[in-house]
Amino acid sequence: MSCYIVETKHIVYLAKAAIHFGGFRGFSYYSKNRGTRIEYGHNLEHTQKLANVLNAENYKSYNYRYKEEDTSIPEITIDDVMAYNWGGMYKPGEVAKAISCYDYQSCEHPDYEDSDAHAAVQSMRYDLLQQLRGYDTAEWGCPEPTRDSDPICLTDLLKHPKLSL
Repeated sequence: MSCYIVETKHIVYLAKAAIHFGGFRGFSYYSKNRGTRIEYGHNLEHTQKLANVLNAENYKSYNYRYKEEDTSIPEITIDDVMAYNWGGMYKPGEVAKAISCYDYQSCEHPDYEDSDAHAAVQSMRYDLLQQLRGYDTAEWGCPEPTRDSDPICLTDLLKHPKLSL
């Protein structure tokens, strides 16, 4: 596997989108390391803090993967947070892809799954799922089957003669 340092704008995008999709409460996740829930509200300082948690983990992954000796991590500043704006428009598909990219680039070291960044990524994904159309009205569990047939592939018909159109 390879990895790279994601751009500052990518980190800021994730932090802002996470807080946005967290709703009026902001964004939160449970930290295994600290044994408590970490919360980020709708302000620049909290966005900066979350961005730095994500940024540090990405650098840790890169440094581990490539055995870098310089392990300094540049801080994401309030100016960085203010420099990048998406007008409050965060499309769930784009955010999901940005999360997946970040997760892939940040998972190289053995402690990643217990890190605050990984917990944040999982919480972001959960918050994003709740944005899907129909999520709020969907049944808990599985919907009832219908009488309609699922699409059948013609090669399945040839292999399984009991199937019929």
